Parts: sequence; C-alpha cells; structure tokens
Amino acid sequence: LRSADDAGNAASAPGALDPPAHFVTPLPGLSIEPASAAEGTGSGGALRFSVTLAPASAQTVTVEFGTIDGTAAGGADYAEQGATLTFAPGVMSQTIVVPLVGDALDELSETLLVVLGSAVNAAIVNPQAAGTIEDDDAAPSLGIDDVAVVEGNAGITNAVFTVSLSAPSAQSVSVAYGTAKGAATAPADYTNTTGTLTFPPGTTGGTVV
Repeated sequence: LRSADDAGNAASAPGALDPPAHFVTPLPGLSIEPASAAEGTGSGGALRFSVTLAPASAQTVTVEFGTIDGTAAGGADYAEQGATLTFAPGVMSQTIVVPLVGDALDELSETLLVVLGSAVNAAIVNPQAAGTIEDDDAAPSLGIDDVAVVEGNAGITNAVFTVSLSAPSAQSVSVAYGTAKGAATAPADYTNTTGTLTFPPGTTGGTVV
C-alpha cells in the first residue's frame, strides 16, 4: 500500500499519467510549375500550368487561381483567367489553361503570372508561377528605293531615298546607312552622308537625305 503522499507524487511524476500525445496529420502541399508556349496567330496557343498535390489526399481539395499581368496584358496578349481548381480524393495533378491571343507582330517575348490562393484541405507550398509567351513572328525586312534627281547647274539638290519595313514591328527598329561611290564621286558630285535611321514601333517608312 502507498500513502496518499506517495500516490500524489506518482501522479505528478513527469509523463506518469499524461494523456496520449495528439498527432496532427500534415496537410498535403500544392505547387504550380512555370509554363511557356509559342504565341501563334489567330486564335493563338495556350499556356498550360501543371498544379500538383502531394501526397494524395483522401479528402476533396480545392484552390482558387487567377492571372496577373507581367509584360503581357490581359485581353490583348492572353485571356484572363480566375476560377477554382478541384482535386477529387486521390487526384494529384490538374492543369490550368491560359489561352493566348495570337498576332503577326514581331515583338519581345512576354510574361504573366498565375497565382494560387484560398486552399481548402491543403497547404500552398509554391503559390505562383510565371508563364512565358514566346514570340514566333519573323522580323520585318528592310528595303530602299532608287532615286533619280536633276543635278542642276548650281547649288545643292537633295536626293531623298525612301526606306521601308515590310511589316510593322512592336519594337523600335534601327538601321545604319552611308553613301558609297558609283559613277558619281564625293565631294565632286555629292556629299558623303552617314547616319542611323530609326523606325518607332508600328511605323513602316522613313527617309534618308
């Protein structure tokens, strides 16, 4: 037999009558991977973002997603998206599709973000991923027209050459130019001229004097 004091000491001994430890099962994690795709023309292509859940869950998992502009603009370069992604029990992978708006304009590749939020029955491990819209349009070509001018008997007459781009570009285009002798020679027949001609985005014509 033990005295009351002994019983109290035994009860207060560390871990003697502690309740079982409560183990919390960690939530599965959600991650989204970067994506890239060629822009295309007309209806364009599409960015496909892979969203993974690990490990698999016995519960239904949901997560909201949405697009955010980077250098690409929603509506002009891609179709903005925002919805809820659902993982049925046991499902570990889903795909978010972002349709692209194609064109024939030479431009730099552009980016956007897809962001995850408000997950249910899962933790978000990687909340966002970049999508790269790869430009697949050929650069325009440059051409210059021939010019004929009447020399005159005195003074200076300008020969104005028209330089053109085969198609507009979304980028600034520049080209260096310079004169070279033919049957005419400088400085007796013309003034040597050099420089750089610049086409602002969207323009197709320029002149060299």
